Amino acid sequence: HWWWQAGQFALERGQVAAATVYLDRAIALDANAATPILAWRGFCDLIGERAEVAEAWFEKAVARAPTDPLALLGRGLARLERGDGPGADKDFAAAGGSPSGIPPFIALQVHLRRGELRIRQRHVTQALLDFEQAVSLSPDSAGAHYGRGRALFELGRALGAFQREIRALD
Repeated sequence: HWWWQAGQFALERGQVAAATVYLDRAIALDANAATPILAWRGFCDLIGERAEVAEAWFEKAVARAPTDPLALLGRGLARLERGDGPGADKDFAAAGGSPSGIPPFIALQVHLRRGELRIRQRHVTQALLDFEQAVSLSPDSAGAHYGRGRALFELGRALGAFQREIRALD
């Protein structure tokens, strides 16, 4: 139990290597590790840009708890990183968008990456909503402001896009 909490604490502070060690220890001590432990371990690999490895952790988590929003959001992000937009959208929808109780740094990544996917799919109005959510979660996020500005630009609202991107640079 302590290893899981230490892993979660480390990951929330951006200490991916330490989080990986702690979560691996928690999993080694309990072969039937709880779904959140598996999901958080997946986020370690996702942050470390190992989407295929991350997806395997999320698959294990979803197999144990098919409706767990954290596991579904993680698997959706891993799928998105691998270029599986339809699979990612399916997982995001199954997770309920951005359910309450999801750590803010994960919710931010969901909105940023889903917004990028929606821009590529030409669902720009939906992308704008994701970027608006990202800005509300992290007002200082340059990526959130840039995404919102890009969506506004794509919608033909160039002045608003310019103003938003200027704010992102400040």
